[in-house]
Amino acid sequence: MTKPRALILVSCLALAAVIGFIAVPRGKGDTAPAGWALTWSDEFNGASNTPPDSSKWTYDTGNLGVNNELESYTDRTSNVRQNGDGQLEIVARKEKAGDWDYTSGRILTQGKFTTTYGRIEARIKLPQGQGIWPAFWMLGGDIAKVGWPQSGEVDIMENIGREPAVNHGSLHGPGYSGGSSLTGSVALSSGTLADAFHDYAIEWSPSAIAFFFDGKEYERKQRGDQPSGSPWPFDHPFFLLLNVAVGGDWPGNPDATTSFPQTMAVDWVRVYKRTGADTEAPITPQPHITHLTPRSATLAWAASADRSGIAGYDVYRGGVKAGTTRAVAFKFAGLKPARQYRFAVRARDTVGNASPLSRTITVRTCKPSKRSC
Repeated sequence: MTKPRALILVSCLALAAVIGFIAVPRGKGDTAPAGWALTWSDEFNGASNTPPDSSKWTYDTGNLGVNNELESYTDRTSNVRQNGDGQLEIVARKEKAGDWDYTSGRILTQGKFTTTYGRIEARIKLPQGQGIWPAFWMLGGDIAKVGWPQSGEVDIMENIGREPAVNHGSLHGPGYSGGSSLTGSVALSSGTLADAFHDYAIEWSPSAIAFFFDGKEYERKQRGDQPSGSPWPFDHPFFLLLNVAVGGDWPGNPDATTSFPQTMAVDWVRVYKRTGADTEAPITPQPHITHLTPRSATLAWAASADRSGIAGYDVYRGGVKAGTTRAVAFKFAGLKPARQYRFAVRARDTVGNASPLSRTITVRTCKPSKRSC
């Protein structure tokens, strides 16, 4: 694949909230967190030196031509394997592979599994060293159609070797990608992320994505935090990725202090859905006028996001409900020429929650002499 990879420049650290933690990661056999039900997982319980489950994971191979990275990804068990102790290992090695001086592994669930909203979590012990770049992340399932960053990207765990105690969590979308991503970070109060396993998670809803380290929230990005005019591409299916890159624009390249091989060990990856009643209101529509005539006005809006699904939209004229539609547009007919009207809309989900009323759109219909205006 030729997808661009996440690039968060050092300047982003000015935006990051770095918090000290005493790590309390969850164990192998822990039950689901309260309020969540497991929907997909890989516990990596295969035999020693076997590849990951092919019904769940596929590979990217070769050098992907992004970020000036130096590795060639392979599907060999010397780079990606289960270790027989209930863990996946992704191993970066210093060895020739064609024109490249390093090999490593990158696996993904594209074409196998996607998820929209929920809690996505992995328990990982990181590699370390200058130029080493491990990540647990997600890409929008429509990336082959729309490209990056239009697809959206969520970095749940991202570390660079020169910051051995720091994890970065980031969102990438149109107008806020690479070094301009929505990002935050968390740091251990002592030791490094290579010393032990830690839990990296997000909780993703229509309104926000919250980032967790060892069960503690350290960052939350709300819909609307993105730059004005930029979309929020996080309301559709995403697939999962695990990889260890070597070198690149952000971490820099390995040097004489970097030892090989370097191994990222993954105890498990788990995906959960919310349990219990959905009490969250749908995302409020943002309407606009698409067509005006002397006697009609057509209002349109993007589909609202909601965990339970949208049942319909109530449309209002002058503060009074004028109708309901399941479409994302409504034509107000029977208006009078050259008159001012006020319109608004609210979304309702399938379990009865309603969004706040949208902002009011004020328009004047066309003069009788004009067919449209």
